[in-house]
Amino acid sequence: MYPHSGQGLTKRKIFSKTGLKIARYKIIDDNGIYFTTHTVVEWLPIFREKRYFEIIVESLKYCQDNKGLLVSGYVIMLTHFHLMALTKEGVRFQDVMRDMKKLYIINHYFSVYV
Repeated sequence: MYPHSGQGLTKRKIFSKTGLKIARYKIIDDNGIYFTTHTVVEWLPIFREKRYFEIIVESLKYCQDNKGLLVSGYVIMLTHFHLMALTKEGVRFQDVMRDMKKLYIINHYFSVYV
């Protein structure tokens, strides 16, 4: 039931273009609480700027209010953030994560380029 015990996740190895092995996990149990890590490309310290920090917080709030995300906790570091969360019954965790990533990409685009 809990992802850290290996239940609810399947692990597969993928080889990147550089030949490095990357572990990817697929969510198969939407009833558990998950610990996720979201990284920035090349580990750039973008969360030093308040506007990027706020994009993440707003995306989380939106998913809580509209997508069925239940946040247990999160921490935003300079180069990445960690999230402990689960979803309401009948809501797929992977769908909420996909939508959240779309939200912060769109918010970033409009805050920088428009």
